[in-house]
Amino acid sequence: MNKKGEETLILSIEIIIGIMVAGMFVSMATNYDSYSNIHKLFIEQDLKLLSETLLSAPGEIEYNYPIESYFDVTISSTEVQVKNNAQIIQFAKQEKLVFTKTDSLKVVRA
Repeated sequence: MNKKGEETLILSIEIIIGIMVAGMFVSMATNYDSYSNIHKLFIEQDLKLLSETLLSAPGEIEYNYPIESYFDVTISSTEVQVKNNAQIIQFAKQEKLVFTKTDSLKVVRA
């Protein structure tokens, strides 16, 4: 290759890499919660407190808990697990986690 062709090729590769890096930064800035473990830990603690509160409350209860779509929640009788299923480019949608409790079962279902 000639000198001018090499310079053009290197410049175009640098531009493509720069656009990719800028896109990743913008994605991280707009989806901060999808890359953060702190929000996941807060959700775990909040759901633990919520399930204990629902169990101690009298009567039948149905509660809608708003949660972002890149968190998967698993609730068992002993623990609450929140998993992050985020990808590099993924926009969160608001979903609802529905808790129901009946007096006869004394169990919270999500």
